[in-house]
Amino acid sequence: MSAVTLEKVREVAPCLPGDTEGAALLAAAVQWCEHYCGRKFDRANIDAERGRTVRDDAPGEPRHYVYLARPPVQAVTSVFLDEAGIDGSLFEVISDGGRAERLLIKTYEDVPGYATRVSYTGGWEDGAAPAGLVLAVATLMGRLRDRAQQGAVGSESSGGESASYLSAGQLYEDIRVMLRPYRLMRL
Repeated sequence: MSAVTLEKVREVAPCLPGDTEGAALLAAAVQWCEHYCGRKFDRANIDAERGRTVRDDAPGEPRHYVYLARPPVQAVTSVFLDEAGIDGSLFEVISDGGRAERLLIKTYEDVPGYATRVSYTGGWEDGAAPAGLVLAVATLMGRLRDRAQQGAVGSESSGGESASYLSAGQLYEDIRVMLRPYRLMRL
């Protein structure tokens, strides 16, 4: 299973195939969307993701953040700063709706940036992706299926009828707009 399932996609777009063709379209669409968003959507246990803290000071207190690569974060197992484990009371997950989740490190020290190692559980459970993400995947699946059936023809006419098809750039533009809320951001 995955965060975006064929069953959820078919709720949005019942005309999409539900067989092996549908599964292949789903896999291709999810892969494209994950690549565009710079992240994976499925829930996973991330063991020792490495990074550096980023400073963003509030008046009078130094604050350090670690951006996490698989939002939304469900639970943090451990945090190490410069190879020393820290207590759970010294960090807090700051959520931006699954787009730029970060860990606030409450060290209150004025140092440039720590090397970090964070273990956590992140991503959406099976079938629990947000409706907007499911819609983007369903739209892309439909476009991929149409493209495969019609080929790479830009336009054609026959018997007084004409048809134009989306160019490669147009094919993805509205899908990119739909995916903006799920694209991994670094604030």
